[in-house]
Amino acid sequence: MASKAYRRDQKIAKDAAYTYANNPFEDGTRLHRICESMRRHKANMDTLEEDLIAVYGPIGTPRKLIQNEPGSFKPAPTRQEEQGGRDG
Repeated sequence: MASKAYRRDQKIAKDAAYTYANNPFEDGTRLHRICESMRRHKANMDTLEEDLIAVYGPIGTPRKLIQNEPGSFKPAPTRQEEQGGRDG
């Protein structure tokens, strides 16, 4: 069973793989490795989708990928960071 941290990293990497054209995480990090795995999975699914479209025709509209620089991921600020930290 995967740890909560690993599952969280999988979700972050999967979202990045399906959102960005390039791997946005720094080389050698766990997020980079997981994102590369997710990108391979996405490529396999895209190939299957192309085969299905060739047989049955298109369904829906594909999402556009964000063109980014590799290793340029900056996480969104948390609510606490936006508010300047904790009061008290």
